[in-house]
Amino acid sequence: MECLLEDFFNENRIDKKSDVCEFWGKKKLTNSCLYSLAVTVLALPVTQVSCERALSGLKYILNDLCSNMTEDVLEDILIIRANENLRANKWPND
Repeated sequence: MECLLEDFFNENRIDKKSDVCEFWGKKKLTNSCLYSLAVTVLALPVTQVSCERALSGLKYILNDLCSNMTEDVLEDILIIRANENLRANKWPND
């Protein structure tokens, strides 16, 4: 993995107006390990505000009517709410 990262860091940077999801979609076949890492990193909230917003949204998702929701379903809902790019289907088809 370290060699892959070194090779990647030696590549030219993409333009800041480029679509990052499209860039990694093209790299999926040639650098599948880095693609998986990028998808994971891009799914993480960047700021504490994002985390706080996600947690404050719990009161709308987990209420008395939905108290028997499983942990997996709750986690999936929070991931979708926290990542607009997943909701808008901006990722290339797998």
